[in-house]
Amino acid sequence: MESTEQWQQEVGAGAFAGMATALQDHGDRLAQLAEACRAEARQLAEREARIDEREQAIAEGFAELDRRRGELDNWKRELEEAASRASEAEARIAEAAEREAALRAIAQAVLARFPAE
Repeated sequence: MESTEQWQQEVGAGAFAGMATALQDHGDRLAQLAEACRAEARQLAEREARIDEREQAIAEGFAELDRRRGELDNWKRELEEAASRASEAEARIAEAAEREAALRAIAQAVLARFPAE
């Protein structure tokens, strides 16, 4: 009987050692997986930081575009106002030219009616 008990103890010890080795291997694989996950998390964090920087640059670009659009709208309004004033001035000039022509006609009629002596 002693040999049976001794054999069972040896088999049990061998099984335990095999289980311990398997658990150690599994722990090592889990540690490698955890390190890979940490590395991936760092890469994702770096990528997210770059995306945040790009979003900030885009937002600043849009703000600059809005500012320039405002400037262009102001210039457009000023140009339209200047064009309106120029059009009004042209109309006044045309009206003055018509009055001047009418006054010339009257002056010629008066001169024709009352010739100089």
